[in-house]
Amino acid sequence: MLSLRTATAHSRPTARGHLLRGERTRGAAAVEAALVLPVVIALFVGIVEFGLIFKDALAISSAVRAGGRMASAEPLKRAFATDAATQVGLSMAAVNTTGAATLYVYDPDLFPEPLKSCNGSSSGCLTFSWSAAAGKFGIPSGAWDKCNSLSTKVALLLSVQHKGMTSVPYASPTLTEKAVFAFEPTSTTALCQ
Repeated sequence: MLSLRTATAHSRPTARGHLLRGERTRGAAAVEAALVLPVVIALFVGIVEFGLIFKDALAISSAVRAGGRMASAEPLKRAFATDAATQVGLSMAAVNTTGAATLYVYDPDLFPEPLKSCNGSSSGCLTFSWSAAAGKFGIPSGAWDKCNSLSTKVALLLSVQHKGMTSVPYASPTLTEKAVFAFEPTSTTALCQ
């Protein structure tokens, strides 16, 4: 008897009504792709989100160090904290600053945990809030007259709400960075400016 089963480029039913082997595997590949593709896309988006978080964390760390260097170099300037906040704001150019950001410039000996104890009425601690519209830190709350204190160190703590590409909860963490610097030594006869 002559068999109608021959290997052809096109799939077609045989004399018995069965599909050739290529037709059956083509459907299986589509089902496998439909199952794997969402996982691959989620993995790719997760890698991009975490990459952006790490980029912002590094930029925030660099900005805090730049502001700390500025503050520590100006021990006799009354505006040392405002100059430090300006430097932090300039250094945060690479950070997506649409979220909330708060900068604390404080005496680390008086405020070991500024997030808990540094408020607008504290002496030795200044709190700056980020203005997204102005693109800089605003007028500080609190007070610290460095010229009339015996502080030898200055600390900066920056807290930024990271805004992710997606609305996934893990993509919007609060990034916090802290730096402590010693004030530069000055002459005992130098006056505050």
